[in-house]
Amino acid sequence: MFRKSATLAVAVLLAALASGSSASAAQQRLEVQLEPGFFITERDGIWYGSDYVSYNEFTVRAKAPHGRGNVRLFLSLPHQIHVLGHEGDGWTCRDVTGGIECDHHRPIAPGAEWPTLLVRIDPDCERTIRDSFDAYADGNHHFGVPFICYPTGT
Repeated sequence: MFRKSATLAVAVLLAALASGSSASAAQQRLEVQLEPGFFITERDGIWYGSDYVSYNEFTVRAKAPHGRGNVRLFLSLPHQIHVLGHEGDGWTCRDVTGGIECDHHRPIAPGAEWPTLLVRIDPDCERTIRDSFDAYADGNHHFGVPFICYPTGT
């Protein structure tokens, strides 16, 4: 009887710890948002790129509800999208397969945002693009938006 009670108590304790750690992980989760910039329009939650100009822009905002020491973001972009540049105070970015990866190493206080990251792209819409832009942090998907770009003149 004691063995069954002890086993049950350990199982309940492990379940409580697991749910507590997942709740803690949820509290630590970053808030990441993409916002359209120059030459990208938004209609009904879909972003439309413009092939009439030499570049399009969007911004990335990241916030840590409980403060953090650093952040690494992966921005997944369609393969037809060419990254022309990125800028933001303290951000370092590099091209990687499937998009760009960006780091910021300055700690922020609880509820604060890292500086805004501006990404400049050339959507290369020779053929219609129907895909999405997605932001990941800590290996988790945080934000995605459908993206469409039509060839010039259509």
